[in-house]
Amino acid sequence: MISILWALIAFFSPPPPVFHIEAQELELSQSRKSAQFSGQVTATQGDLAIRCDRLTAHYDEQKGITDLELQGQVELNKGDLRITAGRAQYQASEDLLTLLESPKVSQGQNLIQGEQIRFWPKSGKIQIRKARGQFYAPGIDALQKSLPQIMPSGAPR
Repeated sequence: MISILWALIAFFSPPPPVFHIEAQELELSQSRKSAQFSGQVTATQGDLAIRCDRLTAHYDEQKGITDLELQGQVELNKGDLRITAGRAQYQASEDLLTLLESPKVSQGQNLIQGEQIRFWPKSGKIQIRKARGQFYAPGIDALQKSLPQIMPSGAPR
């Protein structure tokens, strides 16, 4: 779990300023101060890659992006860390990423999932509703194999 937490913190460390995005369609609304990308959306910023069916960015002319909404087959990848969900929301003012609709976070063989995953990148806090997962400790197989040799005969195990 700790390795996934550190990976999440690194996942949202300050990226390079250039953001590349591709989509089938783009709808800009100055009155709503939003940009909606739809259809096979792919976005990259440094080594962060995002894929989803629709990405809506709300912005403030002075603050920049205020929040993001990602919908449909949401996938975020950075290095060996992979996040998937049906829907994701990022609120810049709270520095809060909320993953909904079968969210999963995996790194290597480690996996954590829940009904809802909330993550605050700057503080590293993570909150998971109805959490479940699997974690592999390095070297646990070797330790289990050596236990019969370490423990004397008849010792409780």
